[in-house]
Amino acid sequence: MHEAIPTKFFVRYANYMNRVGCIRGKIILVLIGVVALCISALGQTTTKGWNSKGIDLASEDKYDDAIQAFDKAIELNSSYTDAWDYKGQVLLIQGKYNEAIKCFDRAIELNSSYAPAWNDKGFFLYIQGKYGEAIKCFDKAIELNRSSPERAWNNKGIVLEAQGKYDEAIQAFGRAIV
Repeated sequence: MHEAIPTKFFVRYANYMNRVGCIRGKIILVLIGVVALCISALGQTTTKGWNSKGIDLASEDKYDDAIQAFDKAIELNSSYTDAWDYKGQVLLIQGKYNEAIKCFDRAIELNSSYAPAWNDKGFFLYIQGKYGEAIKCFDKAIELNRSSPERAWNNKGIVLEAQGKYDEAIQAFGRAIV
């Protein structure tokens, strides 16, 4: 994302242009202002822009605002799996489990090869105490994301540990750190 040009810059530049009476400089200043406004607005009008804003808001613990941003991303592109998955994560944090699982399922329905949604659904199922189903989701996430399966292996280890399968859990944790 582009950062907005500080207001002080415009004030100083405008004062300078007024002092020297440069029409060309004033036109450039107006054009810079318009471009800056367009750039800052652009991030808020695209699916990825709203999704990024949702991620930023969630990282600041502004969960309701984050959900609104993800909803705007989904409104612009209802097939955008990232927004469905991230929205599910935030709803999970808020304890809104029924809504969260719907988001994970929607992301998987849109793209059954989207490993993060399988992993997040597995974590949801773990929280619900549905360990067998959670393991299946983690296995699917591992299968789909062979290049970077660490998170799914870690989560699988957590579930195996919860089941008292300590040797298998140690193996899963070992795969997570390799």
